[in-house]
Amino acid sequence: MIHYRAAAFTFFALLALVVTGCMIGGGPIDSDLSGIYRGSDIPQGANVSNALPAAPNSSLLNRFYQSRSGQLAWQEGGQLLPEAQVLLSEVQKSYQHGLTPNRYLPMALLQQRRLSAPSDAAAQLRLDKHLSYAYLNYIADV
Repeated sequence: MIHYRAAAFTFFALLALVVTGCMIGGGPIDSDLSGIYRGSDIPQGANVSNALPAAPNSSLLNRFYQSRSGQLAWQEGGQLLPEAQVLLSEVQKSYQHGLTPNRYLPMALLQQRRLSAPSDAAAQLRLDKHLSYAYLNYIADV
């Protein structure tokens, strides 16, 4: 039951940030991050969780994680929440709606069948910010 409450809180918190961001800045994510992921940005065969590019540096994302005292939105107890897998799947299928999947996530993540939580805290936060970035941009585009 805790997972569903956490997921519901996360969903509504991110949705509130999207609405606020749209009203304040004209879009859910800072415009300089639009299209951040292009091509294959992680070398083939690299450890995905450790080789992720730096987390998107968005004032909106930074405020979100600060408001949660750094608590992760897509991971709990060292495990990814099921919603992270759903997000990955939806982004992978976004081409069916005329969207470009690598607008939302790095190619190395898009090529994964299932995500797994990284072992170190810095990589966990980096992955979490990538997923939040993907979520905010995807729901703004759909």
